[in-house]
Amino acid sequence: MINGFINIYKPTGITSMDVIRQVKRPYGKNNIKVGHCGTLDPLAEGVLPLAIGNASRLAEYVVNGEKTYFAEITLGGETATYDAESPILNKKPTDHINAEMISSVLSEFVGDIYQKPPIYSALKYQGKRLYDFARKNIDVDIPSRKVTVSAIELLSYDCSKLELRVTCGKGTYIRSIAHDLGTLLGCGAYLQKLIRESCSNFTHLDAIHLADLTKMLIIDPDSLAQHLIPIDTAMKHFPKICVPEVIAKRFKNGMEIDLTHILTQFDHNAIFRTYDPHGSFCAVSTLNPLSGKLKPVKVFL
Repeated sequence: MINGFINIYKPTGITSMDVIRQVKRPYGKNNIKVGHCGTLDPLAEGVLPLAIGNASRLAEYVVNGEKTYFAEITLGGETATYDAESPILNKKPTDHINAEMISSVLSEFVGDIYQKPPIYSALKYQGKRLYDFARKNIDVDIPSRKVTVSAIELLSYDCSKLELRVTCGKGTYIRSIAHDLGTLLGCGAYLQKLIRESCSNFTHLDAIHLADLTKMLIIDPDSLAQHLIPIDTAMKHFPKICVPEVIAKRFKNGMEIDLTHILTQFDHNAIFRTYDPHGSFCAVSTLNPLSGKLKPVKVFL
C-alpha cells in the first residue's frame, strides 16, 4: 500500500481532477487512492498537494492550512468569470489610478472579511453548482462568506497591470479579490494570472512538475515512492508529543491519556501530532474538553 503526499506543481489549462487522472493512469486496474488537497482553477498553476493512500485522512489539515498566492491583475475592465477566461466587459480608463490608491484599497481586504464567490465556481447553492446557474443565465443572490486574509503585498503596478502576493485561509477566492478591487477603484479588474506558491507546509520550491512525474510513472510506476512525503508532513504546524511505549499502545487502542501536567499551556481546541518512542507517527490527538485528557482523533497503526 502506497501512503504519503506528493507535492505536485500543476500547470495551467487543466483541472485538479485532471491531475489526479494523470497520476493514476499508469497504474491501470491496479488502482491507487489519490485525492487533491485544495482545488486550483484551470487558469491557475502551482502547488497542488496530492494525498496518496491513508494520507487522505489528513488532507483536511492541508486544505484548512494557510495558502500563499502570486496574482497578476488587470485593471480597466470586468469579466463574468472574474478572470481572463471570458470576454472583457465594461472597459473603463485607468489613467487616474496610482500605486498609493491601490495600496489604500487593498488594506480593506486584510483580516476577517466577507467575500462573495464568483458565480462561475464549483460551490453549491440550493444543491447545484453555481456555474450551473451561470451557464443558464439564472441570477443568483450569492451569500457572502467569511474568509481570512492574513496579508496582501503590492509587488508592482505599471500600465494597468499589478502584481500581488496574498496570504490567506481556506475558501478565499483571489478572483473575487481582483473583481472587488476593481469595483472599489471604480475601473473594474480581473485576474490575469495566478500561482499558488504554498499550501500549508507544501511550497513551490520543492514541488515536482506534473509532466516530469507522469513521465517517470509511465516508465516505472514504482518510482512514485521516491517522491512520497511522510503523512505527518500535513501536521508539522501542530505541536508534537512523544509518549512512552505503554501509553502509545493504549493510545492506538483509542484510550484517552492523562497528560494534563504537561499540556496545561494549551487550550481545549489544540490539536497535536503524537509519536511513539521510536519516532513513528501514531495519531492525531486533541484535548477532551470534559476530562482534560488527551484523546486520539485519527490513529495510524
